[in-house]
Amino acid sequence: MIRNIPLFALLFLFLLTGPACRQAEEAQEDLPPPNIAWFMSEDNSPFLGVYGDTLAHTPALDRFGREGLIFDNAFSNAPVCAPSRSTLITGVLPITMGSQHMRSEVEVRDYIRFFPNYLREAGYFNTLRVKRDYNIPKQDSTWAIDEWWMVPDAFEGRKEGQPFFMFYNTWMTHEGRIHDHSKKYDYFRNTFENLSPEAQDSLIATIHPISPEEAPVPPYLPDVPEVRKDIALYYELMQMLDIEFARFLDELEKTGEMDNTIILYTSDHGGVMGRSKRFIFESGLRVPMMMWFPEKYRHLAPAPMGSRVGEVVTFLDIIPTILQLAGVEVPGHFQGESFLAGSIGKMDEYGFGFRGRMDESYDMVRTIRSKEYRYIRNFMPFRPGGQHIRYLWNAANVRAWEEAYRNGQTNAEQSAFWQPRPAEELYLIADDPYNVHNLAAGPAYRDILRKMRKDALNFCIEYKDSGFIPEGQLFGAFKETGKVYQDQVAEQPIERIIRAADYATRQPVPDSLRAFLESGNAALRFWGAAGAIQLGAEAAPLKDALLRLLDDESGDVSVMAAEALYKIGGQEAAMAAFSRLLDDENPYVVLRALNSLEAIGSLNAELREKVEKLPEKEIAEELQYIKWKSAFLLQ
Repeated sequence: MIRNIPLFALLFLFLLTGPACRQAEEAQEDLPPPNIAWFMSEDNSPFLGVYGDTLAHTPALDRFGREGLIFDNAFSNAPVCAPSRSTLITGVLPITMGSQHMRSEVEVRDYIRFFPNYLREAGYFNTLRVKRDYNIPKQDSTWAIDEWWMVPDAFEGRKEGQPFFMFYNTWMTHEGRIHDHSKKYDYFRNTFENLSPEAQDSLIATIHPISPEEAPVPPYLPDVPEVRKDIALYYELMQMLDIEFARFLDELEKTGEMDNTIILYTSDHGGVMGRSKRFIFESGLRVPMMMWFPEKYRHLAPAPMGSRVGEVVTFLDIIPTILQLAGVEVPGHFQGESFLAGSIGKMDEYGFGFRGRMDESYDMVRTIRSKEYRYIRNFMPFRPGGQHIRYLWNAANVRAWEEAYRNGQTNAEQSAFWQPRPAEELYLIADDPYNVHNLAAGPAYRDILRKMRKDALNFCIEYKDSGFIPEGQLFGAFKETGKVYQDQVAEQPIERIIRAADYATRQPVPDSLRAFLESGNAALRFWGAAGAIQLGAEAAPLKDALLRLLDDESGDVSVMAAEALYKIGGQEAAMAAFSRLLDDENPYVVLRALNSLEAIGSLNAELREKVEKLPEKEIAEELQYIKWKSAFLLQ
């Protein structure tokens, strides 16, 4: 130990090493800003050999991981593309900005900027491979070039010696690739369009065929042929991704910039089978994340190359890290933490995740993940996970799963997706990586549950979670006043609303809900009605209050009141209210009404006629999801 070394020996050691250390530090300070390249795939969980997947054939990605850093607990903040990318382009959670709902394209506050703009102002050349999908309006100043396909075209206009930030997007593993197995090589050939058909065939010949019999079926999915075939195809798509990644590295090498370039690989969220993408389990939020630093910049890395990093990291943390790598001051409104050297051990113990409206189907879930546990809070537990989403149902595995459930051919773990959910879920990751054994009701985990419940709620309060204000209410006020969603939330008693939502959807009693139903605040009335839905028949003492809300100034409130009323014998009044609500001028109120009608599972003749005409109305052109949900209800 150092205290046993004589003082003269320490002085002699300093004389020998001190100048060398100072020279090394000065050399590091004189380094130019590094290039940064982020390669992002779509919709894939860590289906890689370096993550222990024995069926994966991914030699290029595996080698990259072994020679760099592998992050074992990396997560997207959202389990679907647009909200996920909304996070990573701004450094701010969509629940704060109001962009958490799929394809919402909401306006945001002026200070929220796409993070590459800070790099541009620091002298960087920003180059994007085509895809944006940020769920908020684009900012034209962000990219110097943004329509290229091949890496050699990515640097048109770049000055000699100018540092660059490259965002390379690929659709190779996108969910849509499994919808039609006959076209499995189409995107691959498009990606390698610079090669002759014969050269493309040679690459395809290197893909190891995966048979459905080899496919690992998660316990929450039924073991049926359609599931196995989709999984097998996806493992082949991962091999195609690996070939594309190898070319990406090769083309970067040819630029002569590898010694100056820090490279990051992630997917945009997990996936891609049913109950992965769009859902905030490990299967939907955990992502592969690997990072490589060239020799001259390794002093910035959070760990030596060849290491595994166990800290919980989310997309919120990547953005301040990139800015710090570039020597750019991190804006105060960013919500993540840098994980560079000296910072990695000081990060928050949790990764935060969220789920809002997924295309045409409303839901609201929040989650936090520590190294050991995932806590999930379902704020609409009366809805099943398996609400119909048109694009999701394009996959054969989802249709087959639904058919197996309806035919009584699924076990309890596989059936849970199609049934109402518990308000709270708690999973021990080491024992239950698939999140099928809910520990929330177990007395042995009561203290952990209480702590994580409190911490998750505090995150929602800290982030001023706009999801607790109904989307129709926010949209309507924006149209009327021009106030962005974040400004509207700032005017609400948001902590009171969040705590009311927690109470109303977890363990509500009628007498307490009445105060919410009779509140002067629309969001509180909304959650009071949600609590009445959760109570079901036990909400009968609230019938008078629910009847009054059928004509509420907030259409969202009226929808929820009508659904609750339908469950306690007020079908006639509820259906009359739904008939009026389908004529509402607010498209999100109409969509929520359609969601409630789906949950009720019944359409009278008048409502069926209205739903049939909805797709022809202008409001359905404004919001295409009205068409999608209407078509499903009419099946």
